[in-house]
Amino acid sequence: MIPRQQIREAFLAHRLNQAELVRVVGSGDQAEKALQELLDPATDLRDPVDPPRLSEALEALGLDQEFAGLDPAKVWTPYERALFRRLSNPDFDPSELPAIRGQGSGEEAPGPLMADFVRTVDGRFDQWDRNQDTRLEVAEIDRAMEATDSTPAESAALVLLRSNPEALGSCQPHDGPGVTRADLGLLARQGFAGAPEATLSLGAEFRQLEAEAEALSPAAPLQAEDLDPLATRQNRLGSCVLLSTAAGLAPEQLEDLFETGPAGAIRVNFRDGEDETVFELTPAERLFHARGASGERWPGLLEVAMGQRLARQQRSSGSVRQAADGVPPQEAILALTGRETRMESLDELSLLATRDLVAELCSQPGPRICGTRPRPLLKEERAFDVETLHNGLQNSHCYTLLDYDPQSDTVGLRNPWGSGPWLMAAESAESGLFRMPLAQFYAGFRWVAAPQPQG
Repeated sequence: MIPRQQIREAFLAHRLNQAELVRVVGSGDQAEKALQELLDPATDLRDPVDPPRLSEALEALGLDQEFAGLDPAKVWTPYERALFRRLSNPDFDPSELPAIRGQGSGEEAPGPLMADFVRTVDGRFDQWDRNQDTRLEVAEIDRAMEATDSTPAESAALVLLRSNPEALGSCQPHDGPGVTRADLGLLARQGFAGAPEATLSLGAEFRQLEAEAEALSPAAPLQAEDLDPLATRQNRLGSCVLLSTAAGLAPEQLEDLFETGPAGAIRVNFRDGEDETVFELTPAERLFHARGASGERWPGLLEVAMGQRLARQQRSSGSVRQAADGVPPQEAILALTGRETRMESLDELSLLATRDLVAELCSQPGPRICGTRPRPLLKEERAFDVETLHNGLQNSHCYTLLDYDPQSDTVGLRNPWGSGPWLMAAESAESGLFRMPLAQFYAGFRWVAAPQPQG
């Protein structure tokens, strides 16, 4: 007989939807067979769910009692946080896998769709391969992105190379790191082996990026841009911590960061007394880096300046973009506020203690940032992933904590993507702004950070 705990964890991990849970629990001696059949992510049975039968299934597994027994005065385990997320919104029952987007019309062959991309890269391969080792690696692609004379197609190709180096470099197995002409040849002939959807998606992305490059308007003076901290749009760099910290600043604080100098130089004056000089973004960099809601360049310039700062501090042999890909909270807060960081782990706090902490932090000047539950690393074959979030929040992602309302017991949050709210939020998905009950915040987030109070 299959252990009840395995069924419980499969349900909390969204490996079973409500209808599938009812079917497994009602299968009696055939429960193990039914479970194994329904664990396939491609299987998503959606039989009508009779609420009494769902209640009976939850009761048979003891999930209803576990949910009712959650104590706000005690620290919840990852399992208990998943239990709260799953049962606190009974009408929300998402699929285990999201719908696949960007598959094209279905009328195009995967290989030929990539012909324009491959032709573009092949035409500049020797120039981009600076060390002439017959492979394009990330640092070389980053250097090529700094060219101001790239055509729209070349800019689009560089962004795709920089965004997908491992996937593109794996078309021809065992030929070493980086993207080689052998990888490109196979990509043009057959696409990604066994993954036509990925090939179609990448081809469509190349076309879209080329169109965006063609439509780029000449860069306006930086002082003419709207420095709205809540209008940032994270792009292809892992800069969620940096952008979420910037989103917690006042507009005048952002303005003080940037100073235009001669010959197109822009000095970024960090608040701890350090500064970095950056230059106008090239077309490829504008496609790759963060931007404002109307295409403002200051978020991308901030990413480059932070990358230069970290690369210099770390004496890194990598590129500026590599250094800026994953800024630690302590570095972002120090650079943008000049203060040390107070960082608190919610894994060590109860719901009640988290409420007190959030209220305290939100009574003080910001910025305040928070990170979601980590991406899981399963080590046991029969273990289920109860950490992955299926509610619109992204795992291992940073958000801005804007405020706390004690009357409604909710927090205001912003996703630096400028989209992607918690799925139970009523706010527009186009702004990245949403409100969430504090208990849901506690169940979905792992840490909060803010500047240490002055004095």
